[in-house]
Amino acid sequence: MSSERSVPAVDLRLGASRGLSLVVSGAHAAGTVALVLSGLPLWMGMAGAAGLATSGVVWIRKHGLRLSPGAVVRVVLEGDGTMVLIDRSGRVQYGSLAFGTTVGTAFVVLVVRQRRFATTTLAVTAEAADREEFRRLRMRLRLAPPPSVSLPARMTQATIGVIRGLAGQGPARTRP
Repeated sequence: MSSERSVPAVDLRLGASRGLSLVVSGAHAAGTVALVLSGLPLWMGMAGAAGLATSGVVWIRKHGLRLSPGAVVRVVLEGDGTMVLIDRSGRVQYGSLAFGTTVGTAFVVLVVRQRRFATTTLAVTAEAADREEFRRLRMRLRLAPPPSVSLPARMTQATIGVIRGLAGQGPARTRP
């Protein structure tokens, strides 16, 4: 019997996120106002505003409301950090959790590396998922992150000393 504990998989079914949609709408509206106030010629401002509006509608439909066929509606995080993403049309995508994944109290940003140079970023809010599964995802990422995500936590004292030396903070302190 192995002394290594296995980490249970987290299976998260995603729904619409009104809060995320409102935040993205606000960001796109602020960008549109900035374009209008920038002093660009009218035709350039209108073209930029049309591009921002289109971008906002597409993003909100896919990531906020999860209505488009390519919207991810289910995420499975295996114990070893392998990810399975299933979109609304039933297409299955495989990848691994990558560096840059962020865990907050009401949201998680998952960065999934699918191929060597291809990544997918997925924003998950607490309101878009089952409360218990969202809590399990947050705890799983905080307490037992895969090695590809927890790179800074695995730094050696020598690496920390080099970083501090480059930053002009002196050598790393050693523990007694």
